Amino acid sequence: MVADSEEEAVEKAYSLLGSKYGIKRRLIRIEETKEINPEESNDPVVKYYMRDENE
Repeated sequence: MVADSEEEAVEKAYSLLGSKYGIKRRLIRIEETKEINPEESNDPVVKYYMRDENE
């Protein structure tokens, strides 16, 4: 998930799970977040957002 901060990534995760699967926030437990190197990602969304930084 592409985000500028850890808090933003957590908020996006809550939002995605809630809207797509109807899961309430109080039922979601996020145990860990970590930053990865975008070059290691296979996700096309990550590659799309990081393309400008790598040029």
